[in-house]
Amino acid sequence: MINPGPPGTCGGVITVELCRALQKYYNVEHLFVEEKSLCEQSDWGGEPAVPVPFTIKPLRHWQVHWKMGRYDLYHYMSERNLPLARRGRTPAAFTCHGLAPLKARDVYTENTKRRFGHKLRHVHLVDMVIANSKNTAADLAQILAIPASKIEVVYFGINHGLFKPRPAREARERLGIPPEALVILNVGSERKNKNIERLLSVFKALAGEFDNLQLVRVGDKDRFFTKMLSHLGLAGRVLRPGRVVNPSLYYNAADVYLCMDLHASFGMPNLEAMASGCPVVSSNVEAIPEIVGDACRFADPRNVEETAGALREVLNSGSLREELRDRGLKRAAQFTWEKCAGQTADVYSKILKKA
Repeated sequence: MINPGPPGTCGGVITVELCRALQKYYNVEHLFVEEKSLCEQSDWGGEPAVPVPFTIKPLRHWQVHWKMGRYDLYHYMSERNLPLARRGRTPAAFTCHGLAPLKARDVYTENTKRRFGHKLRHVHLVDMVIANSKNTAADLAQILAIPASKIEVVYFGINHGLFKPRPAREARERLGIPPEALVILNVGSERKNKNIERLLSVFKALAGEFDNLQLVRVGDKDRFFTKMLSHLGLAGRVLRPGRVVNPSLYYNAADVYLCMDLHASFGMPNLEAMASGCPVVSSNVEAIPEIVGDACRFADPRNVEETAGALREVLNSGSLREELRDRGLKRAAQFTWEKCAGQTADVYSKILKKA
């Protein structure tokens, strides 16, 4: 299983959880393919991962191939390493996390789109493509002309031993969040494609109504976001711990989780929040309704007033929060790594039978 996502990133978490659950079916090895400096400093917390470093920023395939060894099947967990498939390492599977850069003309640079498309040129060399949602599967067929016979939809899971309800007061004590605060949580990067400007506009609109309102932002920091905080005068009301390997307590400490993604092929933080007993207000785009069902309050992520109104409604109503909490717990329970691993193992079996 070839992964370029460091610990604490979505790619890293998905690879670790899936690799662990797949051991019931196959002897799976996690290869962490990254630049040498990142391989050396990454701590997987005891999880077995084989670092495969390369020494320069542009990935040189001969370096990686020389270090990887030979396996019966190669599973590329990101398009970043998909060009390795062109060297004849088959059989192979590829997990697609969505095609947002090819669809989102308003939030990605031309250079990002070009590089993303260049990597995906190799997708036709793998035996099967695993789509993380029906929405992604439809995009693969329409945009990349992948035959339906080569696509399998496999939903990711949730670690329910990690993401589960806990007393909010205890979580806040451990995180240093005031017990009287009204907390909105948002998880993910602070890049523009995460709709950061509108996120802060929504928070600013509500901050004037709720004196004790606080925004907690978990994920990689960005200078653009820092400048916006200063410009809007909100720096003192936003907690930014950065990337957190285990964010479970933040979900427990929050009164509501807010997702404002403009493009989403799955939306893992929504499910993590639901599994933790945290009510969710989420954007209504792409795969999100498919994944969360009726277990959250939806809003148009491009409409600040509509999103602020949905949040206001949830924050003002204890009964609505309790209803969303109960729906969320039931919905999240349907997503497990055991189910994901079983379906992934079926894909492996299909490929190996053809080999």
